[in-house]
Amino acid sequence: MLQEEVNEKTIAACFKSGKLSAAVLKAGMTRYLSEKDKRKQAQRMMGEGGEEVAGGTE
Repeated sequence: MLQEEVNEKTIAACFKSGKLSAAVLKAGMTRYLSEKDKRKQAQRMMGEGGEEVAGGTE
């Protein structure tokens, strides 16, 4: 009986940590993609007027 209770709590802890990890991963990916879009838009703005694109080596 005691072993079953320990097993149930262990399984519950695994599911909770799995959900937490997924939430952290989702938040990280959302932030990464947002920053990537911001950089892409900034490069477009710099390149529209015939000016050098940000990050150019020339």
